[in-house]
Amino acid sequence: MDITHLLPAQDFERIKNHILSKGERETYCNKYNNNPHYRFNTFDAFLNPEIGQQNINCDTTLSDFNEIVIRDRNAEPQYYHILFLKKGNLKNVRIARDLLLVTEGKVYLLSDDNHPVIDMENKVRYYIDVMLLSI
Repeated sequence: MDITHLLPAQDFERIKNHILSKGERETYCNKYNNNPHYRFNTFDAFLNPEIGQQNINCDTTLSDFNEIVIRDRNAEPQYYHILFLKKGNLKNVRIARDLLLVTEGKVYLLSDDNHPVIDMENKVRYYIDVMLLSI
């Protein structure tokens, strides 16, 4: 779902840069190691590399980061994936079933199999507001 109206590209970049400059490193899943991480009040935010597992150790010299993963252990769902599809970067994104529905330069909330993205949009608004007010 396009959420550029909630999180414009420049604000995505501001949050990403804040996590990279003020955060630390923490692994949160089996797919990557040593993710850039920042703790915002009651939830965590992680960055995933734009070239996926080709940068399994989240090395900033290998690639940039185009996905913010929010984890709130006290919420349902616990994870929200926000993807910034940068211009010229469509080839690096692995959301194959939705590729025809995305536009470069936009920010997307990715769905999971158990939660309708429309319900997730209302909840992710809170996390976006907290992140933007914190930086």
